[in-house]
Amino acid sequence: MGQRAGGDRRVHHGHHSYIGLNSRLRGSVVCRSVTVKNGCLLEEGSVIGSDVTIGAGSSVNANVRIWPNKEVEPGAVVHESIIWAGSWKRGLFSSYGLTGLINIEITPEFASRLGAAIGALTTKGTEIAFSRDYTRSARMIGRALMSGMISSGTNVIDLSVLPAPISRYWSRHNHVSAVHVQTSPVDPRSADVRIFDDHGLDVDKRSERKLEGLFFREDIRRVSHYEMGRITRRDQQTERYLEDLISKLDLESVRGAAFKVVLDYNNGAVAMVLPQILRELNCSVIPLNAAPAEIVMEQDDSTFQAHLQEMGVITSAVKAKIGVFIDSPGERCFIVDETGTLLSHDQAFAVLTHLALSAKKGMVLGPASTSLAFSMIAEQLGGRFVPTKITPGAVLRAAQHSETVLASDGGGGFCWPDFAVSFDAIFTVARVLELLAVSGTSLGALRSRIPQVTHRTAVEFCPWEVKGRVMRTMMERHLKDRVDLTDGVKVFVDDGWVLVAPDPDRPEYYIIASTRDAGHANRLVEEYSQLVRSVVAEAAPQAEAVVET
Repeated sequence: MGQRAGGDRRVHHGHHSYIGLNSRLRGSVVCRSVTVKNGCLLEEGSVIGSDVTIGAGSSVNANVRIWPNKEVEPGAVVHESIIWAGSWKRGLFSSYGLTGLINIEITPEFASRLGAAIGALTTKGTEIAFSRDYTRSARMIGRALMSGMISSGTNVIDLSVLPAPISRYWSRHNHVSAVHVQTSPVDPRSADVRIFDDHGLDVDKRSERKLEGLFFREDIRRVSHYEMGRITRRDQQTERYLEDLISKLDLESVRGAAFKVVLDYNNGAVAMVLPQILRELNCSVIPLNAAPAEIVMEQDDSTFQAHLQEMGVITSAVKAKIGVFIDSPGERCFIVDETGTLLSHDQAFAVLTHLALSAKKGMVLGPASTSLAFSMIAEQLGGRFVPTKITPGAVLRAAQHSETVLASDGGGGFCWPDFAVSFDAIFTVARVLELLAVSGTSLGALRSRIPQVTHRTAVEFCPWEVKGRVMRTMMERHLKDRVDLTDGVKVFVDDGWVLVAPDPDRPEYYIIASTRDAGHANRLVEEYSQLVRSVVAEAAPQAEAVVET
């Protein structure tokens, strides 16, 4: 055991296990090759299986069992047994929202308790809207969430199946908070639970922390039988969205262009609204995967890329103006130009930046990690590129500025604040068609005009407790240099910049260089990667002995 670690006589621990400094064990069973790091608390009756790592400052509640080969994140509170999940997170939310494996991390029991915690954030009788995608898993999780919410005295407005951007739009225009459940577009084994405030934005960090406190303390309001909330069903809540969207477009120009469009709906809910919009715009549409799917099958990256390339072949063959693949929530898209070339997310953002600033001068927003090319494009067109924090939620909050004409998360999500402060692939399709019609140009022509820069990225491991030291070292090193502290430390050099930014969810640092010269970018990435490695090595504690018993 480490110094000042303690365990009473009822503690049983196996060979090759380590108990860190200031950790306390009470009537626990610790099996073979377990690492309990500094400042942990294992309560009465807890059982820790072999090859488990308990992160520093974590607590394991009474009678909780942790199966072998699991990992508990630092600072976590484990309040139920870990059987199927590979790890236990210290909080509900990551920088990209609340997500977890279906029926492993997000179970009906979890969803019901989460719903009750969401309800407990508000006063009794408050209305909260609920929406979901087509999938069975979203339906299952949604019903459990709603049961938890009404158990805390909250009234639920069930909007049923809606694309996420329309759910946000409904929330903002009706001034009602909302919960949206979807199968993750990144991993169909996982589900995302999105919680929007009454402005249609992701809830802020303060509300996230408060919700986590209620959830983990199980400080949940349970009302009497006569105070139970009610569920009110409202279907077909798309009319106002469609009317507002159409009103934002130059219909005469788009209808006159009579574009041909290839659209892959990815079997998502977008297919319930976008065809009607494209009919209004006099577009000929070649639809792909338009039927809704209750089950989303897994596919690896190579299969997905092949699917996108196939869409490009179709776009070129039918001589369409544009091809678009929309993810199942309806927030992000992949774009193919008229030649059948698939645009990377950076290329698509650059092309849309050119279209947006050519039509209206103003600001374009994107993550601090976005390529140097965007500042060059904005300067050429008399606009400004303004960096934001890297997370999608931070981009949207910044996009509320009145001068913003376009914002993107750099991952295929585009926000047009003159219509709605949300990543909306539905409106993106309509707006791009409008801008192409008005300008008379093509995506391929704009792609060829993107400034040539070199953008390099590296990732370095950095323990949580050392992240602050890396930031201090960067600041001390560049006290007299021009820097930007929007997210991490960005240091400007003669032909570009280098950014050192911490990952908010993992013990890692990103080192990103964007310069006109390829060799310079490579040297900057290597130099600052070495800086992070040296700070980590210097801060690493001496190897601690493992006590064998």
